[in-house]
Amino acid sequence: MRQGETISLPLCFQLTQGQVLHVTGANGSGKTTLLETLATLITPSQGQMRWQGQLLTSLGDGVRANWHYCAHNDALKKEWTLLEHLQWQQRLFAQVVAPAVLQKALTHMRLTQYLLLPLRQLSKGQQRRAALLVLTLFPRALWLLDEPFSALDTQGAQALVQWMDCHCAQGGSVIFTTHQPYPALSKQVDTLSLDSYRL
Repeated sequence: MRQGETISLPLCFQLTQGQVLHVTGANGSGKTTLLETLATLITPSQGQMRWQGQLLTSLGDGVRANWHYCAHNDALKKEWTLLEHLQWQQRLFAQVVAPAVLQKALTHMRLTQYLLLPLRQLSKGQQRRAALLVLTLFPRALWLLDEPFSALDTQGAQALVQWMDCHCAQGGSVIFTTHQPYPALSKQVDTLSLDSYRL
């Protein structure tokens, strides 16, 4: 429901380990709303959502530790340096990232040389890559990615796809939206079109 009006018909789907699901649909079809609902940021007016067979409503806020939700805006504090951002994330997730793991992620996303720069000085693509570091530095079973390829150049998009492939090979799952072409993954990408569920 949005402002008292039904914006979609009943939607039912299941995501399995290692699966990649591309959510498609016209502008306003509810792609972002669906991801926010799956991330428990929005409460659906009807229906049920389950995690590993259990109702989300019965699992409490701790269930959110099973996934990452990366919104289409990067939600970065632009006055911070990249290093300060990463230090804050380690406090947020109560997890210390091993230096070798951090260096590997920074190298993969071509961000090593920007570690001490304020995020506002980075390009949009660099900021996007900085926001995506969370996916590999703090592992979670499910990635919910809203327009993750936005502002990424070809090399950045390929780097993200490599992470997605690796995540799924390790038993993780991905649900993402995008309005633009993206590099091919090594595994099949399933599609859920929300246009089929519009009233």
